[in-house]
Amino acid sequence: MACMVLKYGLAIIFADPYVWASFRGQGMVSNYLKQSRSIEELYALIEADRVAAAEIAATVFDNEVAMAITNIGEINQVANARILADSQVASARMMTDAEVTAVALTAKAEAAIVEIKSRLQQDSRRSEITHSMIAEISRIAVGEISDSAQDSVKGIQLDAKYAIKCLQDNAAKAIEDIKATADDIAVRIAESTKRANTILTKQKERHPSPEDVVRHAETASQNILGVSSQATQQIHDAAAITIAELNTITDAATKIITEAVTASERRVLTARDRALASIQDIVSLP
Repeated sequence: MACMVLKYGLAIIFADPYVWASFRGQGMVSNYLKQSRSIEELYALIEADRVAAAEIAATVFDNEVAMAITNIGEINQVANARILADSQVASARMMTDAEVTAVALTAKAEAAIVEIKSRLQQDSRRSEITHSMIAEISRIAVGEISDSAQDSVKGIQLDAKYAIKCLQDNAAKAIEDIKATADDIAVRIAESTKRANTILTKQKERHPSPEDVVRHAETASQNILGVSSQATQQIHDAAAITIAELNTITDAATKIITEAVTASERRVLTARDRALASIQDIVSLP
């Protein structure tokens, strides 16, 4: 019998009710349900056996749920990897830029100090001209250092703002895809449920008696509605859990960037303050 299924498909089994009865009688329904079933097969199976309709529907819908969870998981995995990687790259870039700026500020101060010392060595008495030149060197260096530090901090903040927006956009796109995946499969389940119940309703209309036929069709219809609702809920629950996890990852990635901003700003401002202090120390020498 199994060879007949594989060779000729479901149509042969359902074409003859005696064949189907034999199929069920040999305990093959349960084995059949263990295999991967498609929605298209659901309708043919329901036509053949109302009693097994809910079990058949549950198996088919379980496959749909598994497919939805797999697809949602893949979307989440890709989005998480990208969000974390982007946050780490952005943080590293800001820290590097801050370090480069800090080194540049120190170099500016050292250059100014060298020039000031040179002027002092040339005129140990500190004539009015030398004093004015030292003041001008100091003023220019202080201005350049302060402006460079300010520009660097602004640049870091802008980079962080852009990076965080990219994270949020990527997360939003992933969430949109997750919801769309869940909704698409939920719609498929709803449409399958509607079609299955239409088949059962037609069976009731074709067989106004005996009463057990109608009762079985009604029971099968209610059972299918139940497993359909449960499957849909499982999909939406999986989507909600995944979205919550994605939001958590996005928040963690955002925190990585904001912490990098704080550390980068601190590095630049500390270097600025030290550079300005070193210039002030040399200018203040008696």
